[in-house]
Order: sequence, then C-alpha cells, then structure tokens
Amino acid sequence: MQWFKRLFGLPSAGSLSNHGSHSVRRVTLSDPLVIVAPRIAFLNLLGASAQSILEEDKLAFAPLFASCEESQIDTPQCDVLLIYAQLQSDGQIRAASESLRDIIHRSRAPIVVVATENDGKSYIAASKRPGAGRANLVMTLKRNGPTSS
Repeated sequence: MQWFKRLFGLPSAGSLSNHGSHSVRRVTLSDPLVIVAPRIAFLNLLGASAQSILEEDKLAFAPLFASCEESQIDTPQCDVLLIYAQLQSDGQIRAASESLRDIIHRSRAPIVVVATENDGKSYIAASKRPGAGRANLVMTLKRNGPTSS
C-alpha cells in the first residue's frame, strides 16, 4: 500500500487539470502525475461474494482520498477505480455487458485496479477485447492477505 500513498503529493506548476477534461500530457519523473483531491470508487460486480474484501480495501484506502464512492451497477467517475469482477477465459467480465476497457473508459480513471484474483490468461484476453479505455492497470493474480499488502 506504500506505493499508493506515494502517488498523491503536491502538483508541479502547470500540471493541474480539471476532473472533467481529457487533456493529454507526457508523465515523467520530473513532471509526475499528481491528482489533487483524488476520488476513489469501488465497483463490485460480484455482489455479496466480494463484499468482505471490498470493505477491507475501503477501510485501508478511503482515508487517502478526498471522496469515496461504491457501486454495484453503474460505473462511477473517479481518479482511482477498484473493480471486483471475475474475468472469463475469453476476457469478458462475468455477468457484465461491458468490457473491462469500456468500464475503464466510462470511469475516466487514470488508475484502475482489478482487486479480485483472476487468471493471467483472462487478463490477456481482456486486454485484447475492443474498447476505448486506457489507464494504468493493476491486475491482481493473488491477494496477499488484507489490502493486498
């Protein structure tokens, strides 16, 4: 979780952007991505079976953010999105009509974490599915206890 805490800091001059805008800039060591008043959201597409790990994650991560949202249906717009979903071998999300890329696009999150364990082959298949979403994507292969620390 330390890498997550280091992500948020003071912005460099000229690096602030409006949450609604989709400006593109090159993120470098000297001009890092800094999110002012970051918003986190938890999208639970697994329902009750993922609620306990979602609650653990929310307890650990929510204090680091200006706002926190949770949904089981609609994809929330946020800066960091944690998705609780099962990816099938063809890359489709079980019980969802949208692809992983579509969910990422709809959220507008530059950072997305698939917070439930999925097979590496399913992640590869999901990355090949069509969709416009682009983000720094963390794909969980194995959760190492509470909050994946």
